Amino acid sequence: MSTRKDNFDVNKTTDSSGSPVKWILGGLLALATVIAVYFGFNSNYFKGETAKLQGELTELNETKAELEGSLQELEGNYETQISENEALQSEIEERMIEVEDLKKRLSQVRSQLASSKSNSKKIRERLAQLEEIKVALETDIESLKVENTELMASNTQLNSELDASNQMVEQLNLEVEGLNEDNRILNEKLFTLAPAGYRADNFSIVAEKRNDKLTNKAKQVDEVKIKFNLNNVPKEKHGTSELYIAITDLRGSNVKVVPAKDVVVRGRNQNLKVKAADVRQVNLKDSQSVDMSFRPSDDMEGGEYNLMVYSADGYLGSTGFVLQ
Repeated sequence: MSTRKDNFDVNKTTDSSGSPVKWILGGLLALATVIAVYFGFNSNYFKGETAKLQGELTELNETKAELEGSLQELEGNYETQISENEALQSEIEERMIEVEDLKKRLSQVRSQLASSKSNSKKIRERLAQLEEIKVALETDIESLKVENTELMASNTQLNSELDASNQMVEQLNLEVEGLNEDNRILNEKLFTLAPAGYRADNFSIVAEKRNDKLTNKAKQVDEVKIKFNLNNVPKEKHGTSELYIAITDLRGSNVKVVPAKDVVVRGRNQNLKVKAADVRQVNLKDSQSVDMSFRPSDDMEGGEYNLMVYSADGYLGSTGFVLQ
């Protein structure tokens, strides 16, 4: 009895515990079925997508191949175009150089043409002037023919006058030699009569026009500048002293157009009266260079002139100059 009861309890327990398991197993089976169905559908979908993508990939590969072919062709065309462009650029540069050269040549030709036109105009003007000169010369030749006849008639008389002039020149030369000798004698005499104890030398004389330019034309002289040296001045003569210059012609006469004032120079036995054209205060020392000058009041005459230098102590020296 007890054994049967225990068997009954075991079966009862088994039945009661087996029911949930069946439900669980059934649920799992159902879930597995759903999942299988789901993955089945997805597998078919992915297979389709895979086939589609493979088709697109094949198509893209074909497109890629076509594009690579086109790219290679374009690259070849590009290299060809680059080579052509470089050749064209080089040719353009050459043409630009040629154009610039042509511009320069054109400018030169235009300049030469303008110069040629100007020269042609000047030549025509010169020809017209020469034609006028020719006419004038022909007229002068006719006049000269007449004058030549007259000159031939007076030639004998001119020769006679020339001979007389030559004799006069010879006489004047003799007089000049005599005057030079007289000047030398006068110079020595002045050194004897009024020795200053030192001498002036190294004379420099220049004549200037009003614009300070040099001249030797007597009528153009505005100022005559004199420069000379005083060397070996005795110590007892050092200090302040007055210097004078006097201007005379070759005969020793004063020049009227050279303003001068009377000064007195000490002499050995008697004082000398001098017409000073310039007076200069100088601080004498052993050696010095002195500048003096004079201005004529009117036009000077051409010829030779004497210039003499004095100090308050006596005669210092002289020189000459010539104006034409």
